[in-house]
Amino acid sequence: MEKSRGTARYILAVVLIVLGGTGILNQIFGWQLFRSIDLGGLFVLIPGLWFEYAYFSKHRSPKLLVPGGILSTIGILTLIESNSIMLVRDYIDSLYILAPAVGLFQLYLYDKKDKGLLIPVGILTFIALMDFISEVMGTFFFFMDKSIIWPIILLVIGVALLIGRNEMNEEKKTL
Repeated sequence: MEKSRGTARYILAVVLIVLGGTGILNQIFGWQLFRSIDLGGLFVLIPGLWFEYAYFSKHRSPKLLVPGGILSTIGILTLIESNSIMLVRDYIDSLYILAPAVGLFQLYLYDKKDKGLLIPVGILTFIALMDFISEVMGTFFFFMDKSIIWPIILLVIGVALLIGRNEMNEEKKTL
């Protein structure tokens, strides 16, 4: 236990020294190795990965995976957003809603398989995907009135649900 704390402290010290030294070199020489906007994602990603590591290395409580999944997802999305072109930045905002879904889904996978967890995971994933699809369709179908996008999406989902239900009923009849 004491050895792992010493190792974690050593790794944290090295990371902080590298980041601080790089920041000083950036200021003195005008380098762009790590811009300040990039560090924001790291400050969220590193604790998230620590939670993940704490569970997977020592198999502690699976509840560590919830904050680990949330923070890791937000950190990764922030890093992608800060290092990408403007086109990607416009669409990635809707994916932040997936962060709690990732954490809860990890808890579902590695805990007692409580099916109740899948309800918020499904709802959050659905909302994030609908928001993402709405943004993408709003851009690619710019000639269309944006207020018609949601009714089209809902119509397609409803038809898909009906077709899937009819296929399930036909399968039951053949059995």
